[in-house]
Amino acid sequence: MQEISPIIMVAVGILFALEAAMFLFVWKTNKRMSKFFNGSGGKSIEKILEYEFKRMEKNEGDIRHLIENMKWIEGVARKSISKTSIKRFNPFKGIGGNQSFSIAFLDNKNDGVVLSSLYSSEGTKIYAKAVENGISEHQLTDEEKEVLSKAAELN
Repeated sequence: MQEISPIIMVAVGILFALEAAMFLFVWKTNKRMSKFFNGSGGKSIEKILEYEFKRMEKNEGDIRHLIENMKWIEGVARKSISKTSIKRFNPFKGIGGNQSFSIAFLDNKNDGVVLSSLYSSEGTKIYAKAVENGISEHQLTDEEKEVLSKAAELN
């Protein structure tokens, strides 16, 4: 009978050890996959995915609602006063101080109003002049033209 070489014995021993390690690895992997797909704590992967899909659908609905609200807010913002300019002045040189003023209130399309207040010793007079597209049908004073121009330049 032939003797088995010690090198072959060591090689066979190493192969058995590797085989055992591979068996252990596959067994643990199968156990984890089984737990993952069959569920742990009473929840299967199918139930978890179903729950997540429902959450995702709800989130999509919420996003659509937010987009609608944002469009409405943008529409309101375009029509709201977003540009202003003011100038104080003295219409009567040498008498009193800068108690009078002109102020422009414009929206995004440069529509709005220019208000002017003229202060004198007899009283205060207030004038309002409509503005469309940065232009007024009424004759504007130099101060009113200045505040209208400054406000219209704003973004």
